[in-house]
Order: sequence, then C-alpha cells, then structure tokens
Amino acid sequence: MVVLLIILTFIAAILIEMYIERTKEPAEVVSTASPKVFTKKNLFIPDGYKISSQHIWINQSGKDYKIGLDNFIIDALGQIFVKQVRQAGEKINKGDIIATVNISGRTLHFRSPISGVINYVNPKLMNSAVKDPYYEDYLYSVAQVNEKPEMLLFGNEAVNWIKSEFRRLKEFLADTPYKPVGVTMYDGGNVVEGIVSSLDDDSLLQFEETFLKDGK
Repeated sequence: MVVLLIILTFIAAILIEMYIERTKEPAEVVSTASPKVFTKKNLFIPDGYKISSQHIWINQSGKDYKIGLDNFIIDALGQIFVKQVRQAGEKINKGDIIATVNISGRTLHFRSPISGVINYVNPKLMNSAVKDPYYEDYLYSVAQVNEKPEMLLFGNEAVNWIKSEFRRLKEFLADTPYKPVGVTMYDGGNVVEGIVSSLDDDSLLQFEETFLKDGK
C-alpha cells in the first residue's frame, strides 16, 4: 500500500511538471542579425553612363537620353519610393526638380543635369520601390536635349567620384550633431544601409544641400 502511494505521488509530480512546462510562454527570440551595410565596393557606374554631381545619371539611347538615380543614393536612403513630378511632353531645364522622395513626411528633391523635353515617364516606378536604379527603374527618357552633356563625369572618372562620395558621406555623418538612436552608423568602416533616412529634419536638409544640389 505504501509502495503504491509512493508510485502515485511520483506520477502526479511528473504530470504536474509536464503541465507547468506546457503552459510556459515561449522565450522571446532576440535577433542577432547584423544590419545590412554597404561599402564603396558596392558603388559603380555602368559603362557608357555619365553622372552629375547631384547623383543623377544619364545614358544616351538613340537620339534620346534616359536619366535616373545612382546606386549611392539608393544605398544611402534605403528602400525609397520615387515620385516623378514631371509629365511626358513637359520641358525641363538643367537644375529643375524632376523627382522627389518622401521620407517619413520629409521630402528630398532631385534635379535634372540636362535641359530638354520629357518624352517618356517610366511607369515601373509607380508605387514601387527603386531596386534596379541603372536599368529597369530609371526616371524618364528625355528628347531634344539642348546641350551635349560634356560637363558630366564618365568612365573611370565617374567611378572614382562615386566611390569618393562614400568617404564624403562618412565624414558628413561623423559631423552630424544628430546620431540616430539604436542604429549602428559604422560597421568595420562600412555604412549602415538607409542611414540617411534615420537623420533628423535639419540633418536631412543638410544632406540635400551637400549631396543633391552642387555635390561638391
């Protein structure tokens, strides 16, 4: 009888322990994944493309020119949705705003490096993030270009310049009074992808003044 009581007590203890384990909340899983970063090795200009100091590239296609954002901007801002503010048939002048990007209610402006008439607006950018800035996700096709874009950078000069912009971005971030909370700005000399979108209003405005207007 005593032995039976001991056995029943032992079984009861096991059942209680099983019940407690089953009702425990699962432990919270803490992600240890590193933030996505980019380096100057990620930056490039396709052969034949020319680029302005405002980070807008152009590429001649027949008699017309395609224009779009370079991949430095995409890496610096992260996932962005571009608003094309011009329509087909509209005349643009060098320096005119041709596209904007909204970042948490703040707006960045991109300016044309050439003058001409927009003859095609790329519909693939409608409500879609820019993923392939040099090819599928260009902004416009421009016709009747009034000047040869000889002042733009191309070839090795363009490649060296866009890589130097990476260094200039690191210097800009180091001098920025506002440091994004909870974001690692550097990772072994790299820059966290999308870091510019985390800046405060004044720093974001300064980014536009520094990199999207005169670029130097």
